[in-house]
Amino acid sequence: MKKLFALITAALMILPLYAEDAWKELAFLASVKKINLVIDYSEADIVGEDFEDFVQGEKEWDTYEQEIRSIFVRAFNQEANDGDYPHRVGNYEDAKYTLVLKVQTVTKKGSEIHTKVLVTNQDGKVVFVRDDEWCEKGKYGSVPNLMGDAMGKMGMELGKKFFFNARF
Repeated sequence: MKKLFALITAALMILPLYAEDAWKELAFLASVKKINLVIDYSEADIVGEDFEDFVQGEKEWDTYEQEIRSIFVRAFNQEANDGDYPHRVGNYEDAKYTLVLKVQTVTKKGSEIHTKVLVTNQDGKVVFVRDDEWCEKGKYGSVPNLMGDAMGKMGMELGKKFFFNARF
């Protein structure tokens, strides 16, 4: 029993290290200055509703969606920029790569977001995948407001991961 416990403990200590090493695969982005961004909500479950049903209840979703995107972009770019060598994620349809955030679930009234992170090349081929990234931030406000808080935090965390692992 002690051996089993030790084995499980060791596995739990090693798994996070492996997960962080996966981000080192981003080294191919070292010379890339701009990346297109797509945030895909089409398959998302947002506080218990599918995306289409949620949007029908949010009259100003288009405005909220743009604000959430802007919050993510601002946070990501702040973290992924060393000041001397600008790197940007945003609306760059001509970029060699696209960062795709496939939102899977939004829970806890909007404050927790789970996404799949993909990087695709110009041909649409997936060249990097992280299956489950999540962030939680915010306690009070509407679902779109809390989604903005959580996406801002996700932007900061992904910006750091891209910058430090890709020397982005």
